[in-house]
Amino acid sequence: MIETIADVVEGPSPESSASAEPAMPPPPPPTRHAGLTTKQWIALAAVVLALLPPLWMGEFGTLVLQTGAIWVTAAIGLHILTHWAGQISLGHVAFVALGAFMAANFAAEWNLPFWLAIFLATMVTVVGSVVIGLPALRIRGFYIAIVTLALGFAADRWLFRLESVSGGSSGIKLPKATLPGIEFGSSRATYYIVVITTIAMLALARKIGKTKAGRAFLAIRADEEVAAAWGINVAAYKLLAFAVAAGFAAVAGGLHAYSLGIVGPQTYPVHFSIEFVAVAVIGGPGAIWGTAATAGVFGIIPAIQSSLGRFSAVTGALGILLVLIRYPGGQNQIGREIRRRVYHLRRRRADGVTHTAGPAVREEGVR
Repeated sequence: MIETIADVVEGPSPESSASAEPAMPPPPPPTRHAGLTTKQWIALAAVVLALLPPLWMGEFGTLVLQTGAIWVTAAIGLHILTHWAGQISLGHVAFVALGAFMAANFAAEWNLPFWLAIFLATMVTVVGSVVIGLPALRIRGFYIAIVTLALGFAADRWLFRLESVSGGSSGIKLPKATLPGIEFGSSRATYYIVVITTIAMLALARKIGKTKAGRAFLAIRADEEVAAAWGINVAAYKLLAFAVAAGFAAVAGGLHAYSLGIVGPQTYPVHFSIEFVAVAVIGGPGAIWGTAATAGVFGIIPAIQSSLGRFSAVTGALGILLVLIRYPGGQNQIGREIRRRVYHLRRRRADGVTHTAGPAVREEGVR
């Protein structure tokens, strides 16, 4: 365990790297096409495909897809908190709702532009998460899950019922999103705002994972006592993880408020937090792409629940059960399994011999 923390904080030492025998052959170098790796080409293709739907889909289909993109932003924040920092939160939707209501108030009451309203709403939500997180620093594991669940219920039953916060039964109607000289009145323009923001938040999450804070999160998840022994301020970084998760959730909430055009006390029910937990579990630890893909699907499901009927209420629970039984590592484990099978198939075709060792794939970590 101590060696693991040391590798996370400082990186593996040259002596240990030289003395360790590789368990399997190293992976082949990334395939490059025109200066880009295969993963970069896949990412570029995904971005292009994400920008195409409004060109041929109607307003309802565009709204469904942009809701999925918004849920990706919120889920990435929970991924950082849960899979990187090892902290469990069952009240994540409270931060999404707070971001939405604050953005709506700043836009409707103060007549601020949408980007400034979302920015200020994010700052308010981050400060609120720090205030709430300070008393929770002394607890961990199951108990912190109970505290965050209680937070979600308290916010839903009291804070978000205040007329000054959520507009009461009539809700808060938001103006159209605008930039200097440009008014985004169409669903297509709003979709592009949401997708571009989601891509930027994904890039920010990957950047955080490569910083000192990202490495500290992983060390705390591995073992808090050993991380503290290595000089990591555990309390500060746990609080930072809560603030980062709340910030991502607030951005998603602000985008969702502008996407809907009106928000009220019933817009963000408590059970949304359970759906976010399901997204984190099904997405799996490690890379953020599994969580992002799962969040996109879960964001789309409510929009098509009329065709699912009562089954829509149990999709999250069924997904968690199936993943825990067959693929405990979530979608990331499924991706590794697919890569392993492709590797075997390519080697078999190359020399006609079945190889038992596949490419070295990191089980966990920030990628």
